[in-house]
Amino acid sequence: MGCREKAAPEGLVRLAVADVAPFVAPDVSYRAGRGGRSHDRGGRGVWVHARKDCVRRATDKGGLSRALQREVRVESAWLLGAMRDAFVRRIEGLLLAGSRRRVLTMGTDATREGMAEGRIAALVVASDAAGRRDELVAAAERLERRAIVFSTKSGLGRLFGRDEVGVIGILESGIAAEVVESGQRLLDLSEAE
Repeated sequence: MGCREKAAPEGLVRLAVADVAPFVAPDVSYRAGRGGRSHDRGGRGVWVHARKDCVRRATDKGGLSRALQREVRVESAWLLGAMRDAFVRRIEGLLLAGSRRRVLTMGTDATREGMAEGRIAALVVASDAAGRRDELVAAAERLERRAIVFSTKSGLGRLFGRDEVGVIGILESGIAAEVVESGQRLLDLSEAE
């Protein structure tokens, strides 16, 4: 609704629209065309690219009002922040689910071992993992595995009840795909134009 470009559902984010405040809320777990999954948020849904320019057009240039055929006022900064927060919570939830299912490796040694055995589907590397971050991301790319930079060592550690976690390997391909997709959308919403 922001740029009016057509796109595959995988490239879009659903915004749930309700009659009560906050009126518009990102529904980042909804995926059209993926087995008919239900969405987390009720209300009418409209779709926008997970890009700053598209969100700004939707809010500041009337795309949201046009799509809903009624006046809707939402600050672009608020909506961008809400979308980023939703993707962070989505990634954290997926990682916690992976931990409960025991399909994660934590730490450099365990993750390197998993990569050497071909068991790692994707990597999550803390932004402050220093020199190891680049080394692990490069190793993942050589093995045609995907990697995202997410949170900090202490942030990932808090998620799992540890002091610090610098690197996580995801063994299950479904969780890996969702984490990487959400990480890319978070990056798209966070990058400067």
